Amino acid sequence: MPAKKPTQKPKPSPPKKPGPGRLKRQATEAAIVLAFDRLVRREGLRAVGVNALVKEAGVGKGLIYQYFGGLGGVVKVWGEKHKLWPSTSELMGISDEAFSSLSPRQQIRTVVRNHMQGLRDNPLSSEVLADELMAPTEITAALKAARQRLGQEHEAIHAYNHAMCEYDNRSLVMILLAAANYFAMRAARAPRFMGEMIDTPTGWEALHKRFDRIIDLALDDDASSVKVSGSAPVVQPDILRAEN
Repeated sequence: MPAKKPTQKPKPSPPKKPGPGRLKRQATEAAIVLAFDRLVRREGLRAVGVNALVKEAGVGKGLIYQYFGGLGGVVKVWGEKHKLWPSTSELMGISDEAFSSLSPRQQIRTVVRNHMQGLRDNPLSSEVLADELMAPTEITAALKAARQRLGQEHEAIHAYNHAMCEYDNRSLVMILLAAANYFAMRAARAPRFMGEMIDTPTGWEALHKRFDRIIDLALDDDASSVKVSGSAPVVQPDILRAEN
């Protein structure tokens, strides 16, 4: 019997190009998100509502709900589009292997400095931090996932570096990051602090040096943990997994 010819599989159809209606919707969605971004940068998160957004975007209110399900949906897309928080690799600034080879003092200095610089480079991050300290709104809830990601990025660094898991080292990092967050918010809203302007490149670099000095006073390159007397308290793992 003659051999059967192998059955040829049909070639996959090329992806369909979006029709005019879909393209129009995508353009409108992008315009709405862009309008939200302009409002936040100009007025702040607390000043943005549906009415202000539709006026800024020049669209009907119904489209906000039809395309995004409400203001929270717009905020979620905006938060995903704009990189609000530094990633683990950005916090370390170097490869995992190179970071692990650093002393605990150098590791902490690196993470704190890169965290501070990330806040400085993205004013929207400070806006989100400030919003969290006020009464919760639809915007706050929509940005919660993005905010939690920063805590997860910091947690990832601690999880894979033994020295960063030390209670006293972790305590030092926690306090310094909280201080950095405060200074970032302060720089955006009330930049004069104890007679110094912290919203300028020179002022922010001076803060970097102050943070470095605190770390140097607490640790030296030969120390594996912060120089304190007495044993560290026992902390349960679930307490260590804070959302930051």
